[in-house]
Amino acid sequence: GILSETVSFVQVQVDENIAENLQPKPENEPGEFITVFVKSPDEIAEFFKQEKKQGVQFDVKLYTYFMVQGLL
Repeated sequence: GILSETVSFVQVQVDENIAENLQPKPENEPGEFITVFVKSPDEIAEFFKQEKKQGVQFDVKLYTYFMVQGLL
C-alpha cells in the first residue's frame, strides 16, 4: 500500500518521433499487465475522465502525480 512503500516520481521527455517510440511496447514482468497510452499533457484530464466513466480505477500514485503537475 501507499503507506508502507517508498515512491519516487520522475519526469522524462520522450521523443515520440523516433521509431521505437511510435508504438511503445511494455516489457512486462510475469504477472504484470501494463498498457501504454501516449498522451500529451493537454489530453490527461479528458483521458482520466473518459477512463473513469468506463470504470477504470487509477492507482493513487498516478493520480497524485498528475494532480501535483496541475493536470487534474
